[in-house]
Order: sequence, then structure tokens, then C-alpha cells
Amino acid sequence: MSAAIEYNGTMIDSKSIQDLVDRLTAALSDALPDELPGIGAVKDEVRGKMEQVLRKGIDELDLLSRDEFEATTERLERAEQRIAELERALANLEEKK
Repeated sequence: MSAAIEYNGTMIDSKSIQDLVDRLTAALSDALPDELPGIGAVKDEVRGKMEQVLRKGIDELDLLSRDEFEATTERLERAEQRIAELERALANLEEKK
């Protein structure tokens, strides 16, 4: 089951989320200077902490699996069809009055 989130009508899957986390942590880590002695270990630690923070934030999002999203979409479509049927039936009853 892969996690996904909808953003502006586009589904974003867990691989895309992982790619985003990787790019953000790399960009932030690359922003640290390389010239200082021992900075490599610090950069690795900072990168690890940034990844933890980003993952925690993503984990706190209310994400749906693709299956859950599709099942919910199907239920919504059935509900919309049923509402349309009931509206037609009500209109027919009102015409008969």
C-alpha cells in the first residue's frame, strides 16, 4: 500500500514524497560550507536531523493509500448518482401534484 496525497487535483505518491525529502535535505546540507575542519561529520548529522524532521512532518499528514482514495472516490460517485436519482424522483412527484 503506497501513501498518496492529493494537491491541486494531482495525486502525489510516496516515492514523490521521498524524492522531495531527499532533495530538500540535500539542498539544505549543500548550503553548509565545506571549508571548515570536521564539517563533513556535522553536515551528515545536520542532514540526518533535517530528514527526521521532514519525515515526522510528513508522517503527521493525513495521507491516504491509493486504494483508500479510489474506494472513497467510488463511494462519492455512487452517492452523487443516488442524489441525482432522488432529485429526479422528487421532481416527478412534484409534477404530479
